[in-house]
Amino acid sequence: MLHLKFFCILFALLGLHGERNVEGSPVAATQFPFVASLRSAAAAQFCSSSIVSDRWVLTTAHCIAGRTPENTRVWVGIEDPSGHINHITVVLVLHPAYQPSILINDIGLIQTRDQIVFNDFAQPIALGTEEIPGGVSAVKVGAAFDGARWEFSSTITNSECLQTAGSGQPIFDSTVCSMRYEEDNFILTGSVLVVGNKVVGVFTWRIPRPWTPDINSRISTFHEWIQSVIQ
Repeated sequence: MLHLKFFCILFALLGLHGERNVEGSPVAATQFPFVASLRSAAAAQFCSSSIVSDRWVLTTAHCIAGRTPENTRVWVGIEDPSGHINHITVVLVLHPAYQPSILINDIGLIQTRDQIVFNDFAQPIALGTEEIPGGVSAVKVGAAFDGARWEFSSTITNSECLQTAGSGQPIFDSTVCSMRYEEDNFILTGSVLVVGNKVVGVFTWRIPRPWTPDINSRISTFHEWIQSVIQ
């Protein structure tokens, strides 16, 4: 069992930075204006993020661990036909209890140097405060290599998640699991799980085999921490 756990975590870690394109549906230009792309200074995309205020975007801790503001950019308005806005960053904040070895508390925030100007193509999304049970319809939304993408999803309980993913996987009270409806839809980590126009989870990892759940950091667990950082 320990060997299974090690290899499952290893495979998940190898896919953490979303080397594959999202195969979900393209979004309409103003459908999900909170989606922001995380890029290196050389414009290489490595993760997705979401606008949560006029100076902050939400992502996973593993997306920004080991990075510096000098090599981290936030592209907003990625569906704007007139072009995106490339924001320089000044602060990268990992959750203080983040443990990369087991991917617990895998959530982070990035502050931009300049204010994000809101318009039809760049808007913040609200944070969910209520704990989401299993069986709730949702959408997974995030940046892709050709814009933004989304796919239908549904939450499952953590017990169901363990049964599906296999016992011994790093699934905690602070995670919310979701199942996608399409096989092998790969999506960038840092994408978000949305229910009722609110973020309820940030996509952290998945086991790279068909019909296994997506593991997301549960926003209701981290809401107070997020608010303490961005306010």
